[in-house]
Amino acid sequence: MITQMSEMLRVARTARCLTLEEMGRATGVSSSYLSRLETRRIEKPGADILAKIADAYGIPTQTLLNLARYGEFSQHAPVFRTIPAYLFEAATVLTESDWQLLQVTVDRLVAWRRAGVDKPK
Repeated sequence: MITQMSEMLRVARTARCLTLEEMGRATGVSSSYLSRLETRRIEKPGADILAKIADAYGIPTQTLLNLARYGEFSQHAPVFRTIPAYLFEAATVLTESDWQLLQVTVDRLVAWRRAGVDKPK
């Protein structure tokens, strides 16, 4: 399970088989800064930088804000900190129809939970 922003960034980048230099070009953020984020030498970058990184890495901006514990987004941090690494790795192999099926499944689960159903039939 992913518990740190640094780990999420590393997994998302390596799942795409990209170097720090390539991600630096894609984000407009220096590769040395990205390296410091991945090694936890910087733990709370600016929200503007997180937005650039999230876009290039294919991670929802809110997820990175949660992991960096920014204000109102922190209330959901425990949920986002437990995103399994395999979901990011799956992004490199699943087809569009696989993702659509996954979305339908997640939507159903969310609806059941919001309706107070503990164990769907």
